[in-house]
Amino acid sequence: MKEIPILCGADETKEILLGKKTLRRRIKGLPEGVAEITYINNEWMLDNGWIFPIKCPYGKKGDILWAREPFKYENYFQLTDQIHFRFMAGGSKIVTGMEKYIPARKLGKEIPATHMPRQASRISLTVQEINVEQIKDEFYWIITTI
Repeated sequence: MKEIPILCGADETKEILLGKKTLRRRIKGLPEGVAEITYINNEWMLDNGWIFPIKCPYGKKGDILWAREPFKYENYFQLTDQIHFRFMAGGSKIVTGMEKYIPARKLGKEIPATHMPRQASRISLTVQEINVEQIKDEFYWIITTI
């Protein structure tokens, strides 16, 4: 079982926390020089006759997707080694034992989701199913989670 980070905006985070969102669609581009592609039994069949297995960048069934979301460092308690995270989607979390120095200039400022440490994540989703769906000319990974 792997743990894989995924980026979530504030609105998407709210929907996940409310239980309204269990499906994620992410675009799957075509390999360079390929005009057409067919999805059959977990394999891609290219227009040149090549067939190759799919490897989804979002893991496989049973893997954990942990959400990175925009946040602020509200406070850093040096005496107790605690960091207080305030999430832009609402809510907060205090994390203990993180060996990370937070510069004073970052306190209270919004930090992009890409910089969220694993310990601060409050959302962990288990992958239940992965499929590929074609919508018009684009292919998408469909990841169902709980």
